[in-house]
Amino acid sequence: MPAERIFARDYSDARAKFLGAAAVAKGEHREYTHDVAGPSGERLSTDVVWFGAPDAPNVLVLKGGTHGVELYCGSACMIDILIHGQLPRDWALCCIHAVNPWGAAWGRRENEDNVDLNRNYVDFDAGPPRNDLYREIHSALLLRDLSDASVIASNDAIASATEVHGARAVLTARSAGQYEHSDGLHYGGTRPTASRRTVEEVIRQYSLASRANVVVWDYHTGAGPFGYCEPIYLSEPVGKRFDLARGIFGPWLTTQRTNNAVTPPQTGLGSELWERRCGPTSYLIALEFGTYPMTPSGGILRQDNFLHRQPGKLDWSSQQVRRVKSALREEYDPQSPIWREMVLAQNRMILGLFCEAVARSAN
Repeated sequence: MPAERIFARDYSDARAKFLGAAAVAKGEHREYTHDVAGPSGERLSTDVVWFGAPDAPNVLVLKGGTHGVELYCGSACMIDILIHGQLPRDWALCCIHAVNPWGAAWGRRENEDNVDLNRNYVDFDAGPPRNDLYREIHSALLLRDLSDASVIASNDAIASATEVHGARAVLTARSAGQYEHSDGLHYGGTRPTASRRTVEEVIRQYSLASRANVVVWDYHTGAGPFGYCEPIYLSEPVGKRFDLARGIFGPWLTTQRTNNAVTPPQTGLGSELWERRCGPTSYLIALEFGTYPMTPSGGILRQDNFLHRQPGKLDWSSQQVRRVKSALREEYDPQSPIWREMVLAQNRMILGLFCEAVARSAN
């Protein structure tokens, strides 16, 4: 199937395409409805589809839309696997579509409370992590308005911090996760979000904690060279989990905790939850598909943050709103046939590597 038929126009189109492919593949569907609505009042939900024996000892989990506007890559990759893929014997497939449906529908990475879901999986009972440098640069990241002068002033303040602390340190502080400023970037929240509770319910309802092996691929976009997929191991690169992941990807695999991945070390990632709940034979790989060069100050994310800090509902007819939302969508879902074909080709290759690794381990 051509890539343009798999990649979707919007959240509703992505959901329809995914459920259509799931029905053809004869998957078992469960819907987890969210309490919040889309910009046109549409119902929003996370959809989970299971393929294979209910008691399969091994499960491959595909997750898309943890960061809402990044849904389209993950959705297309899931659909492509449903159409073309075949899992090894004794493995089941669990697809979690639109982990953050509000963000997908409203064109944001964050959820309805400005929470970055991939910073929300910390153990809040143990207290949130510290991010002291973010505290220093927080005000610089918040635009006064969308004027050129405001953007320049923000850029200058970030440049000054970069001169003092270094570009990587500023990027890490901005994106690592922060738990103090609810109006800021990469805010991790103060409690588990509704979307996190949905993932926890999926783990419970599908008895994923009792499986022999649970491998999770979490699809992301936005970091790295255009069209290039970087498989990122998010936990400490030691032990059985890491050996299993390295057996699949070899030298292609990067490790975030050691700061040698395209994204710097971060807190509250989904991998923390899956390993807490599912034990030593589970691990999560972020499949990060690059788009456009990252900037230390966040670029279009600061403008989108400004829009959603304003009181009242967004005016979707506003030229400024349309400009920012269109630019943000392009940042995380390039409307390029070349980019889309590169995504699907690498996704198929990754599935092939996975199946080969499983076959080797069985012999």
